[in-house]
Amino acid sequence: MKQFLGKCKNATTNNFYTSLNLADKLKSKSTSIVRTMEQSKQEIPDAAKYSKHLLYSTSYYKSIDSTLTAYQCKKKDVLVLNTEHKTDSIIDNEKNEPEKLWYFIIQQNMV
Repeated sequence: MKQFLGKCKNATTNNFYTSLNLADKLKSKSTSIVRTMEQSKQEIPDAAKYSKHLLYSTSYYKSIDSTLTAYQCKKKDVLVLNTEHKTDSIIDNEKNEPEKLWYFIIQQNMV
């Protein structure tokens, strides 16, 4: 991964490689990250862990350099951590999906 640091690249990973600490370190080296996160992680806010959201609703939890997007799909909450996108856009469709989730899905399918 060293060859990508400092070159304004993006890393897209699944929840196995996730931590807010890693995201902050990569961001400090001009490398952004987009990834899903498990609800059981300590760094997930309690509001994202334990609250039941309305179907197809989105909540955002922000820190200085990152945004955690919680989206309630039919089966479960999907949590996406993103250090690249600053806007909180919603795709205008019947499921009101957050743009950050679409970006993650597209990036995962490119691999």
